[in-house]
Amino acid sequence: MAQPTAQDQYMLELLNQTRANPQAEANRLLGGKLNQDLAAGTISGTPKQPLAFNPKLFTAARDHGQWMLNTNQFSHTGAEGSRPWDRAGAAGYSWSRVGENIAWRGTTGSLNFDSAVKQNEDGLFKSAGHRTNILSDSYREVGISNLSGRFNGYNAAMTTQLFGSDRSGNAFLTGVVYSDAVADDDFYTIGEGLGKVTVKATGNGQTFSTKTMNAGGYQLRLAPGSYAVSFEGDFDGDGQLDQTQAKTVTLGNRNVKLDLATDSFQAASAPQSVLPANPPNPPTADRPVAYLKLDDATGRTATDSSGSSHAGTLTGNARWTKGKRGGGVALDGSGDAVAIASAKDIDMDLYQQRTVSLWFKADSLTGSQPQVLFEAGGGSRGLNAYLQGNQLYVGGWNRPRRQSGWSGTWLSTQGIQAGQWHHVALVLDGSSRISQGALTGYLDGEQFARGAGSQLWRHADGVGVGSINGKTRFHSGTATGDSYGLTGTVDEVKIFNSALEADQIQALTA
Repeated sequence: MAQPTAQDQYMLELLNQTRANPQAEANRLLGGKLNQDLAAGTISGTPKQPLAFNPKLFTAARDHGQWMLNTNQFSHTGAEGSRPWDRAGAAGYSWSRVGENIAWRGTTGSLNFDSAVKQNEDGLFKSAGHRTNILSDSYREVGISNLSGRFNGYNAAMTTQLFGSDRSGNAFLTGVVYSDAVADDDFYTIGEGLGKVTVKATGNGQTFSTKTMNAGGYQLRLAPGSYAVSFEGDFDGDGQLDQTQAKTVTLGNRNVKLDLATDSFQAASAPQSVLPANPPNPPTADRPVAYLKLDDATGRTATDSSGSSHAGTLTGNARWTKGKRGGGVALDGSGDAVAIASAKDIDMDLYQQRTVSLWFKADSLTGSQPQVLFEAGGGSRGLNAYLQGNQLYVGGWNRPRRQSGWSGTWLSTQGIQAGQWHHVALVLDGSSRISQGALTGYLDGEQFARGAGSQLWRHADGVGVGSINGKTRFHSGTATGDSYGLTGTVDEVKIFNSALEADQIQALTA
């Protein structure tokens, strides 16, 4: 099994220390401003579940870090155009959610590698987008790679953090065993990790065990329940095996961390108790129900990479071209679109949650005619995103009074530039009644507004990307026809039947 280095384990301990007390880290590095450069409330100060090391994510992180060093490229797009989720999947990780942080630091002189690792972690926390990954409570595993080498003429430390949650429901007991002999500060220091220590967890009538990795870390996936946990190794250097006093650990569906500093271990006696820092939360699963990469290049069909068989069809004069990532589809503004047919998990059912994400580049922003980026539904119920001048709008409505009677909300922001790629995301998190904050708009990964909304009842008519697919509603009223199309290019269209969080939207723009 691939194993982390001492520097990797040290960074994991720094991450978990930050997740246990986010506000303390913000006090140290950001003058107390936990949400600096983020919308208020994006990150809470409550403790986040500790991350467990995952060898598959580690392999993907290490290989990407080495690729960056080898090619002198610093990018989330790696070998053969791979993205973080591609690399996680290729390493065998069955993910429901993936995010990546990368950082590097270099000098023309002698590199203090250990110090550079700490500086890279500090720098990532100071960056708003990276901070949301570090403090996302939905992640529970991570692969961390810290490599040294030549990079663009510098002696460099290259850091890759690949966060993930897989599709298994069980949480981890995780932690580190260390001597505390280098710094004697009750925190893991490089050189203190103890490998091959046996960790035993007894509960539910069974005993589960693992051994610590070379750098001292361990992880043990366990079903919910209470476990008596003990450690076994030569902790006092006398050549004899020692066993610690057992501690009772209670797991729900969130990870629990239990460390051992062997300079103060207690021999076996009556169990003590360790409880999770927070009550369990339900697990998340955020795979798209439609994902059009628009990399097909030939034909009139846009492949659905989500596995849900919701392929798109190029209409009018829509043509393949270079996109934001690989290929894209160019549209001339009159009858051109990528259309997705109606289906149960697209528009033929009731939806409390929906996220729409896509990249676009407008060739021109002159005139007052709206340019549709995305629309689903019709005059009575639907969602859309469109441009009017340099203004971006995202909207939703569910007008029938016998349902929610949501007449419609359109959120807007300026800042769109012709000839430049932008990312738009619309998030709906509603219920049967209209509620404030149910509709959220994002531009280039940053939330720009929230407004009232409700769930959507069955609305049919399919989806139009780049033009109206039947009928839609603008903030100024209902519209039909093919004269409201985008003159420009679209790419990376994703539809989720879940309400993505701010850090997940950030990850889509990485």
